[in-house]
Amino acid sequence: LASGNPFGLTQTITMGIGSAVGRYNVGIADFEDFIQTDAAINPGNSGGALVNTNGELVGINTAIFSTSGGYMGIGFAIPINLARSVMNQIVTHGKVVRGYLGVYIQDVTPQIAKQFGLSQNNGVLIGDVSADTPGSRADLKRGDVVLELNGQPVKDANKLRLQISQTAPGTVVKLR
Repeated sequence: LASGNPFGLTQTITMGIGSAVGRYNVGIADFEDFIQTDAAINPGNSGGALVNTNGELVGINTAIFSTSGGYMGIGFAIPINLARSVMNQIVTHGKVVRGYLGVYIQDVTPQIAKQFGLSQNNGVLIGDVSADTPGSRADLKRGDVVLELNGQPVKDANKLRLQISQTAPGTVVKLR
């Protein structure tokens, strides 16, 4: 259920299906991890609650996919755990504080896997390492392929970027 004030109409609720989680490459923000829903989210719903049928807050309505400016069946909400993390950072630090490695990354495609002699096309290729960053101090190099973060498989660049951004600066992480 998506609540909000679309087009200035107060206390509106629409119902739909959460059709995907972890949706990214939508082009809305640098750090994307959206819930996709077909509940009608229109201009004015942003910031409203996305709740499940038990009344539990699962997300914050954020955006729509639209060519006309109105509802076309695809809406996006920020997952509540991500929203809560951002809220806690603002309360604690007065701003959002994100971890970073200081590296430029890209997905390992089948072509890159073949070129690097990898048996699978998963992981993230480090394309460059900025000087005087956590990545350079950890001796990461251009051409390294990151396969795991803290023992968990790294599937793609967006997921790694999001996981690192949600790690407090100064936290030691283990990359393989």
